[in-house]
Amino acid sequence: MKLKFELKLKFKLELKLELKLEVELKLKFKLEQELEVKLKLKLEVELKLEVKLKLTFKLELKLEVKLKLTFKLELKLEVKLKLKLKLKFKLKLATFLLPGNLTAKRRSVGACRSTVPSGFTAT
Repeated sequence: MKLKFELKLKFKLELKLELKLEVELKLKFKLEQELEVKLKLKLEVELKLEVKLKLTFKLELKLEVKLKLTFKLELKLEVKLKLKLKLKFKLKLATFLLPGNLTAKRRSVGACRSTVPSGFTAT
């Protein structure tokens, strides 16, 4: 920061004093001892005061700002994915009763094929 201050002062003082004094004195003397005195007094005073004042201000203000900004951005993305998948299958096997209270397990494969319902295949 720079601060500069300048003050200029110019001052002029003029003083005039004028004094006028005028005196008039008249004296008359007569033989009869009569005294006549005339006094005339004139006083004139002139006072003149003149002040001239000139003020100059100069103000210089300098402000210098240096700004340095540094940004550091670190972005870390960590994704942990745990997948648990449980599959449950229910398999129902039906046992078919064949004539004569015999199951398909005891018969031959050829005999079972004729007794399997439509849509299923016998193995």
